[in-house]
Amino acid sequence: QVMGRVADTYLLEMRFDSAELLYKIIERHYNEIGDYGPRVQVYQKLAEAYNQNGNYGKGLYYYLLIEGILEQFGKPFEKATLYNNLGRQHAQMGDYKNALANFENANNQCRFTDCIDLEALYVNIGIAMHNTGNTKAGIESMQDARRLLSGKQQLSLIHI
Repeated sequence: QVMGRVADTYLLEMRFDSAELLYKIIERHYNEIGDYGPRVQVYQKLAEAYNQNGNYGKGLYYYLLIEGILEQFGKPFEKATLYNNLGRQHAQMGDYKNALANFENANNQCRFTDCIDLEALYVNIGIAMHNTGNTKAGIESMQDARRLLSGKQQLSLIHI
């Protein structure tokens, strides 16, 4: 617990090497007891920290570690979130082909579970499609996102 808070503080201070060192100790502990959830959280924190610092390659590295864990143990909604994050990661790196492949994986996972932010996924797909030269399909995906958002607004008005 305490070590995790110290590592989080190091991240906030952008002392990545120190945070990474402590997180590796924490990770070793969770590996020993077979608990994948906290390991995923540690990797997520590191991926986000490196991304905020502009080191997208290192962020991708941690997302790929998460993928290895969730492919084996993850639930569909966790995998959908992961693939959306991986897609965004590739898009940030200008690799829209791999971004689309990951967004499609996320979309496939959403067929097995309720995805909370399906409209965000459709926006991500639309942007990536546009950037791969398929603007028409990108616009259609954006319109799907808009329809979902419109439906949510209507539903929320009903519940008020």
